Amino acid sequence: MTCRAHKNLLKVKAAAKERDPNSVKPTKKSAVNGATNGIASNESNSLDTTENDSTLDAAVDSPGGADLMDMSGMQRKALTQGPIIKINQGKLVVDEMPRLLFVSTSTKANELLKGNKLNVPERFSLEAIATVVKWLKEATQKAYMKKPMRTETFFKDIQNLCVAEYLGVSRYWQHQIQFYRTFLKKKIPSEEEVALIEKLGDSPEDTFVHIVADRFCFLLRKKNESLDMEKFNENIPKYPKVHAAMEAINAPWEEIKRQRREEAARHKTAKAEHRAFIQRREDDRIAREAKKLQLEAEKAIQKAQLEARRQAREEAAKKDHIKLHTYTKANDANEFPDFIGFRKSRSDDKMWKECQRVKGYGTDLGGYGCTTST
Repeated sequence: MTCRAHKNLLKVKAAAKERDPNSVKPTKKSAVNGATNGIASNESNSLDTTENDSTLDAAVDSPGGADLMDMSGMQRKALTQGPIIKINQGKLVVDEMPRLLFVSTSTKANELLKGNKLNVPERFSLEAIATVVKWLKEATQKAYMKKPMRTETFFKDIQNLCVAEYLGVSRYWQHQIQFYRTFLKKKIPSEEEVALIEKLGDSPEDTFVHIVADRFCFLLRKKNESLDMEKFNENIPKYPKVHAAMEAINAPWEEIKRQRREEAARHKTAKAEHRAFIQRREDDRIAREAKKLQLEAEKAIQKAQLEARRQAREEAAKKDHIKLHTYTKANDANEFPDFIGFRKSRSDDKMWKECQRVKGYGTDLGGYGCTTST
């Protein structure tokens, strides 16, 4: 074993012991591999130990803190160090992968790992689990990385994406998630698609459960005619996760609707009050106009009555004047007593003044009549 290989082996041992004191010692095979890597590497491609150690320390300190897409090939290869975890589905061992690789890339490592075992629910297919784990392990063996490719089959891709989300490594599949988000938002999801997503979804907050629920909520809000409401209302209770997600999505909209209804009720009440105020004001105006017209009518009646009385007085005055004039022209002394009787019967100042104005009569007839003057 060369000096360079021996140094690399010592570094691997020290790093493994530092991270996991309970881990087993490196086997002879790993030592040989380390020596081979040390011999094969030249000065330009040698392992930068300081950089790798800082990367691994950051990955261990914060699960999911390492991004494979931003790491160099040698840094990704360093993630294969340490113990191996078993991926189980029930009692079946599905696959295995380096613990350090999973801890550094998964945001759910702390809650999923129990020792060196990782249990995966039986709702996920073995093929989907193997596909995701294979891509993660291959990332440590390649100098250049590419994003995982779609299989061009909706049902296979959805299973792969749900497994990746369950394992906490979905950030490497975000381009596929965005593709199927757009795909589902441009159509009405079929019963088979909804049933698959309901089966694979972990909770109502699951990505694809939320996408499907959001699509249905949008169609309901817009009252899309292509959605068979009767069939939809009959089938949606069969998918409790999707239904719960729809209720959570609709909650803010229902609150907005409630606020709008309250605002509309307040507006309607205010409008009714305003109309009532306008009506009261109009009624008051009409009452004032009616009262004004009544007063004008009463004044007109009073004026007419005054005019009628005035005309009656004028007519009476004319008659009195004619009668008085007739008496003043009389030469017969027998008519004079009648005049005096008339004067007494009338006995008002106006008639007396009229008598005084008559030419040829005096005022010395006992205060009642007139005397002839020359």
